[in-house]
Amino acid sequence: MSALEERLLQILAIAHDHSRAGSGLALRDLIANSGFSQLRRKINATQIEKVLAKRPDLALDWVHFSQDKRTSGGWALVREGSEWTIYGSTSTHTHGEKLVFPSLASACAEYVLRELDFWAALSADPPNRPA
Repeated sequence: MSALEERLLQILAIAHDHSRAGSGLALRDLIANSGFSQLRRKINATQIEKVLAKRPDLALDWVHFSQDKRTSGGWALVREGSEWTIYGSTSTHTHGEKLVFPSLASACAEYVLRELDFWAALSADPPNRPA
């Protein structure tokens, strides 16, 4: 296994680790610990899709992650008939963007990048709070 695949597996483990079955750590901490932000410019959905094709259990973890979200921010991953769709919420400034994919692996790969981009950006730029 290449070093990149190992890093991608660590990133893909975020969904499980955030769940009750995993460590239950805060999403921002899991993103930071995974090195996602440092690796982001070097990875794309195709690379992630290849890892997910070998490890479909990780894609299912992301489906559960999407279903268990208790916020309207970020993205949603949904099965619609034989296709998989990811939706961007209006809080992502995408005005309800909808992207359709033929397979779970391809949809999940794009979902992971968009979802983690959304939350990593929020973690990196917290809102101003009064002192």
